[in-house]
Amino acid sequence: MIELCGHLPLALRVAGNWAATRTNWSLKGIASRLVDEDGRLDALSAGDLRVNSAFSLSYSRLAPGAARVFRLLSLVPGGDFSVSLAAVLAGSSLADAEDLLEELLEAGLLMTSDGDRYRFHDLLRLYARSRHRAEDGEQKSALAGSRLRSWLLDTAIVAGRWYEPGYGAPPADSRHQIALGDREQALHWLKAESDNWLAAFREAAGFGEHATITDVAEAMHWFSDLWVSWGHWVEVFERAAESGAALGDAVLEATHRNYLAWAHRVSGHHDEAINAATRALDLATACGDVAQQGWAHLYIGWLGWRQNPVDDDSPTTDNILHAMELFTQADEIRGYLQAASVSINLLEKADRTQEAVKAYQEILDALADPGNRDRIPPNVRDTNVLTANYEMSFVHLNQGHWWDAVGTLRPIRGQFDRRGFHPPGGEVHLNLAHALAHLGENDEAATEYRAVLTLEGLIPQTMLEEARASLDALAAGQLSPPTRFGAARYKGQ
Repeated sequence: MIELCGHLPLALRVAGNWAATRTNWSLKGIASRLVDEDGRLDALSAGDLRVNSAFSLSYSRLAPGAARVFRLLSLVPGGDFSVSLAAVLAGSSLADAEDLLEELLEAGLLMTSDGDRYRFHDLLRLYARSRHRAEDGEQKSALAGSRLRSWLLDTAIVAGRWYEPGYGAPPADSRHQIALGDREQALHWLKAESDNWLAAFREAAGFGEHATITDVAEAMHWFSDLWVSWGHWVEVFERAAESGAALGDAVLEATHRNYLAWAHRVSGHHDEAINAATRALDLATACGDVAQQGWAHLYIGWLGWRQNPVDDDSPTTDNILHAMELFTQADEIRGYLQAASVSINLLEKADRTQEAVKAYQEILDALADPGNRDRIPPNVRDTNVLTANYEMSFVHLNQGHWWDAVGTLRPIRGQFDRRGFHPPGGEVHLNLAHALAHLGENDEAATEYRAVLTLEGLIPQTMLEEARASLDALAAGQLSPPTRFGAARYKGQ
């Protein structure tokens, strides 16, 4: 009930009066009267105490421009918003929007939020919505909502494309009312406005705006690697795949079903990931799209490798090597690099060490090739360096080449963690610690073992137990290295 009253003292006082004067009402019954948002403000009244009246007094004192913005802000779907978003709703300049927001803040009708953002008190949002319905009408509401949705999705596309090959810096455009001059600014906007642009994305899907849905999802493809922990990638790519099907575009549907396979995999949905990749392969094969066939084989192989790392790897290896062939045929350098990274581990496990080393070197050569500079965006380049070094570290570890292992692991420690890939992040810390312990670098080894322990709840329990045992052994002047390094040690990561 406290949540439904928004922690507002006056609302809590009204609810308290109900409980005191209506002894036949249970607290559960009182709370049930407040569940309906449309009737909540009217319900919060007892005698002369009326939450609605208190809000109305402050609202009546606003200048017309501030009152209009107050009403329009009820259309914001997320928990908070920026000055830019308010300017779009108001159809004003940033400076004018900021002045209006400050007027609302001083009137007690708005609150500040982190990062120079603003938000409503929950009950004030309901009041603003009621005034908007009463004073602006459905047509104005629809126009303002459409303007906001278009701005959010257009800006999401521009920001996401910073991470897409062939795009980069957007052209100067005052419509966005925000700075998108580099990748960091784009990333900040996408995260800060994620609740708002996701809500706009859902609304667009409901309206059947299929081309917009696929454009937004495509713009998120490479960016999603930088924010794996966001819990909505399955929804984004699933809606995009459905839109591709609705448009009758098999290539588009196959593309987004491949993205969906990735999203299911990082969310721990193995069977759903396999189904998505298999469907993508069927679609890509039927329409003859070689690149998407390659991506589907890569995901199917990757999924088989992660799910059954101790079983026969030949089907997995076949998928990965076939993916590399398809990517070469399609001149798809980004897919080829990803498949080559996975092949390192598979070749090493099959005792084809020289081939594993060759695959690693081919990746480094491709990344260093000036001809690939514009074909591989910086974020994709960073991801490839990360995964290639991660896979190559197992080759060095299993050969007992400790300094070489340290050389591949030190540069990438913490990078998986920042992306939300916690199990491989923990494994980097753990294996780096093992290598350092073998070299007698005990202080740094202990630091890395402790770094593993900070990931409790995010990584497999067996990894935590290994780190604790190894830390104890290190303190006792002993070594307890694993006999074999690789993903098989942490089944289910």
